[in-house]
Amino acid sequence: PGTAEMTHIDERSLFVGILLSVALLTTCFISTNEAPRFSLALALGNDGELAIDKYLTGIIHPAYNAIDYSEHNDRRFSDKGPLQSFLAAPVVRLVMWTGVYFETAVYLTTLLFSGLPLALTSILILRFGHKVHRPGDVAPETVVLAYAFCTPAFYYATMFYSSSLTSLLAFASFYLVFTTRDEHGPGWIIIAGALAGATGLNDYAALPIFPCLLAFCLMRVPRRVLPFLTSGLIVLSLLPLYQYALFGDPFMPTYGSHGVFTDVHSQGAYMGIGIIKPEAVFGLALGPSRGLFTISPLLIVAVV
Repeated sequence: PGTAEMTHIDERSLFVGILLSVALLTTCFISTNEAPRFSLALALGNDGELAIDKYLTGIIHPAYNAIDYSEHNDRRFSDKGPLQSFLAAPVVRLVMWTGVYFETAVYLTTLLFSGLPLALTSILILRFGHKVHRPGDVAPETVVLAYAFCTPAFYYATMFYSSSLTSLLAFASFYLVFTTRDEHGPGWIIIAGALAGATGLNDYAALPIFPCLLAFCLMRVPRRVLPFLTSGLIVLSLLPLYQYALFGDPFMPTYGSHGVFTDVHSQGAYMGIGIIKPEAVFGLALGPSRGLFTISPLLIVAVV
């Protein structure tokens, strides 16, 4: 009496339910923001190349324009984080080799690298919730269902975007640090550091996640900070190597992006990361176009 009873959901049922729900709405065509990332997967899988000229304009749905790419020596390259494309390359190659329609290849690859990470992240959130749950709190199952179905996480899991995979990498790193103690060996912390570094490798905008997870590791298991930092930096060192492979310069000062029409603008000082503008914070939080709490008001409760 006086405590909230938890309605347990079987993890396998939750996993299958989320994955099937995503599968029902996963797209089978490529739009503007997905095109550079999927083009790189095709170029790597079919030709072993980093340039995406051959695929960029041909794979986009007619309703969209080819944008978000960089040019160097009259070649076009993706301006997105490369990890998801590299992971998807052999899968795309295998699926296309079977002779299926291109739309089928897009659907299967998207489900594998966007829908599946959402389901896996949800399972980790559920396990974390059970570890920290107290009588009277909201049941972890409720939190997971809200995350999986009532936030933009579901939307981004139906397209070949990097958001779902990045979230999985970040939360898996957090979960490993959370469950590790100083007396444990360094194995899991090394993996946690590598996953934290991989977030930035998968999405340039997620680079600030690494120092945040590093700070959490310092607070949680201070004796294991060095292996976490080392493995993370090793993974992150692949970014300048990738930049060098594209442009012959590991520290190219700008990462260009082509606008919808003919304008060209810079996306930041390096790898799309620049100085945060104060007005952008409000716009991303409450702005009428892309405000997180405008798109998903339910998240206001999460703040409380």
